[in-house]
Amino acid sequence: MSLKTVSNMIYQGDIADLPPLTAPMPRGGVYYADLVNSLFVSKPDSNFSKNRNYATALSFTRTTLASFISAAGNLEYAAINTPRIDRHPATRKILGMRVENSATNYALSALDQTAANYVPSGLTVSAPAAGWCTLTESTMNEAHVLMDNQSKIDPTLYNVVSLFAKAGSAQYLQIQVLGAGAQAFANFDVRNQKVTKMGRLAVRANIFQGFNESARCVLCVKGSGNTVGSVKYSLINDPLAEPDVAYVGTGRTMQVSLMQIEKNTYHASSAFYPDGAVGGTASANRQADAARLLDIPAGVKSNFSVFVKGIMTPAALGNAGGNILFSLLNNTALKYVGFGLGAADSSNAFQSLAAHNINAGST
Repeated sequence: MSLKTVSNMIYQGDIADLPPLTAPMPRGGVYYADLVNSLFVSKPDSNFSKNRNYATALSFTRTTLASFISAAGNLEYAAINTPRIDRHPATRKILGMRVENSATNYALSALDQTAANYVPSGLTVSAPAAGWCTLTESTMNEAHVLMDNQSKIDPTLYNVVSLFAKAGSAQYLQIQVLGAGAQAFANFDVRNQKVTKMGRLAVRANIFQGFNESARCVLCVKGSGNTVGSVKYSLINDPLAEPDVAYVGTGRTMQVSLMQIEKNTYHASSAFYPDGAVGGTASANRQADAARLLDIPAGVKSNFSVFVKGIMTPAALGNAGGNILFSLLNNTALKYVGFGLGAADSSNAFQSLAAHNINAGST
């Protein structure tokens, strides 16, 4: 088996320039899958086809809904057993098929910050409108905090806390997870999409473009024996502020949505659906995307080539261990080849974009 990788490239030219239906595939060629432009070519036998139906090259299952960015830049949800062709939230450029492992959102009332688990102090919270709640700071000299005092974190493993935010007249936001220690916090400049400060117990913090001109703020922490999260979302007026610093507010506002708490991972996965689930119940789970190549004919199964072309995600979505593009997954009975994006030092299992059993006798 051979592998050639070409990084940081986009598809060049028009799909009409590809070989016509009457042209042969390259020697040993069976499938061609362009997940960015939704073009699939297959020749598993004497029949040759070129179309936009992924099912001619891949089989796909996922037993829950899953979110993606639509052509309009909105957050939408793909139906059960339907793959997601995702887009960049700002440019709307097609990024390709989104494939993720299973995960659970343990945050309660993710879209309604007026629910009982959220306790405001020094600010008011509006009822959700189109999925967004508005935080308005008081005009008193005090800390301006929204406390989630019921959602759970893992007391020993890594936890990722995230939310989407839109800067109004308020620009800076702080996330603190008391269940991981007083210094488990990070400050975010929502308007300019920058992490401005991390506490010494913050494992990592990221901010990147969200849907509908929002920013996603992400904080990773490790539990310290306290299973109650006690997550604080605070409006701050100093990008370098420590937690619980009082200041005189002026009634500034910021919109927030889609709170998310994920255990045993370093970075946030796609936004969950639906809202309001109790942590750990089926309605708060997103199952894994399972994609695999269709069977390769026996005549070429033991000796074939693979060409992989793709765009690696920004460093903010990887981690210190790097990203995995290609993986051989072996056990005593079978040999699998997998393609996709995985985090090299993440505690989540590698999730392949496509996997195939090339059988134990292959070379």
